[in-house]
Amino acid sequence: MNAVFDGADARADFRKSVEQMLRNGRPDPALVLVRRKLSQLSGESDPMVAAALETQAGDITLVGWDDLAERFAWLDKAGKPITALGIDFSWPGHVGAEPDAEGHLAPYIETNYYADIPEMAFSSADRETLLRGYLAGGSEWQGCFEDIDNLIEVEGMSPLYGAVTANASNRNRDGAEGDAYLLSSCASAVLLHLAVRDAIRAKGLPRAMAVLVGSNEDFPFFDAPVVSVDESAGHVVEPPPMAEVEAPAPTPAPPSEPEAEPATPAQKQAPQDAGDSKAAEPVPTGADLRRRIAQPEPSPTPSKEEKPRRGGLLGFLFR
Repeated sequence: MNAVFDGADARADFRKSVEQMLRNGRPDPALVLVRRKLSQLSGESDPMVAAALETQAGDITLVGWDDLAERFAWLDKAGKPITALGIDFSWPGHVGAEPDAEGHLAPYIETNYYADIPEMAFSSADRETLLRGYLAGGSEWQGCFEDIDNLIEVEGMSPLYGAVTANASNRNRDGAEGDAYLLSSCASAVLLHLAVRDAIRAKGLPRAMAVLVGSNEDFPFFDAPVVSVDESAGHVVEPPPMAEVEAPAPTPAPPSEPEAEPATPAQKQAPQDAGDSKAAEPVPTGADLRRRIAQPEPSPTPSKEEKPRRGGLLGFLFR
């Protein structure tokens, strides 16, 4: 392969330029630019480069999109309407994920749900306002989610994402290997951005809202809005009315039995050991751990009704 960039500074400048194109609402030209550079590597025989050139946004499916309306309605019960959705690549090392025997790895995705905060009123912010909320190392809303789970899953880019993950050691390497890693990573991030945009266009959103695609410590660390609330207004699809969950009918009382003799001390059950109680507690998911860090106060959502999360795992680190 042939080197494309003249050192680390040139690679960093290119990464920033691609991210800026995404922030300005130009993901298609961003992908064209990345692939033009990839073709200059003359590395089509490299599996990672080949996957970065061949994978199309149309190959990618966002599983769980149809469940967003129900999820928003559930979270709204806490009294703070969800006004922004974040879909983030999360570094696979957070959950110990590695490519399989074929080198494939599905991205691990965090789905973040945001309400308006003093620093950012997503419900009224246009793209320019959202862009002012991005900081050098994150954003004004970093960690301010109302909830986080793994509702959205990505299918169709496992060969590319697995190859990028397997070549992570080349991130700071000069020459063709480092260039190939940067460009392939950029391609995967732009493709996720495009896949989210296409899902909005094809399936719509249950409400007008900002949709952001970002990264939780996963190179190339892109963070950019896909749509602002005003840009999303033309893609709102009213969800079908959700059936009310009826209270279960009372269970008939069993026939009366003759009163039993009081239990003797030997018949009474011994108190459960504290260690047994702890062992019976469910293992917290990675999303649970990040939620506890960012929001130490318990959620006002009634715990008895809380829906199970899909795909939660241990090991998330806070951004």
